[in-house]
Amino acid sequence: MKRTPVDCPLFLMTFMAMVILTPHLWSQKNKANGSEVMTERELIVHTLSRITFGVDAELVKKVEAQGLDAWLEEQFKHTGVDEVLGERLAQLTSLNMTSEQIYKNFGRGNTGRRRVDAELNGGILLRAVTNNWQAAEVMTDFWRNHLNIDRNKDSVRYTATDFERTVLRRHVFGTFHAMLEASAKH
Repeated sequence: MKRTPVDCPLFLMTFMAMVILTPHLWSQKNKANGSEVMTERELIVHTLSRITFGVDAELVKKVEAQGLDAWLEEQFKHTGVDEVLGERLAQLTSLNMTSEQIYKNFGRGNTGRRRVDAELNGGILLRAVTNNWQAAEVMTDFWRNHLNIDRNKDSVRYTATDFERTVLRRHVFGTFHAMLEASAKH
């Protein structure tokens, strides 16, 4: 079966161009003309700066020890959270509710709406800062921005949390077609 760009996994379309090919091609070009080639450490730092929400010495050492290719492969296999982060996210009760449950429990009054919004923002921030699976977090942020969900519009404030969980996170490394279909049907 012939694959079209719409059928290709999202991370291949975005990460291959953005992260892996750019420094590799730059390195090859410089090798051909005798210029200095990007070192392995520079390539690691460059890659981490593009697919994480922050590079530190500890992460660079971890990736150097594991190898960049192995670390990337591991990142693309995981979209969940570790146990400690899972426990922290569980305290944000609305994150696991459906849109209907959110409306039923928090739909009346500004206090409930503010709490749902604060919990969604808190969950997004907690994941970005502490999740070991940074590639999934960066890609989720990319798709959240690309699909441009305005939580201030009408009933979107009640559906945004469910959208985050059932559309963005579920399809973050899936196909573009599946992401668009899930988004349209939500």
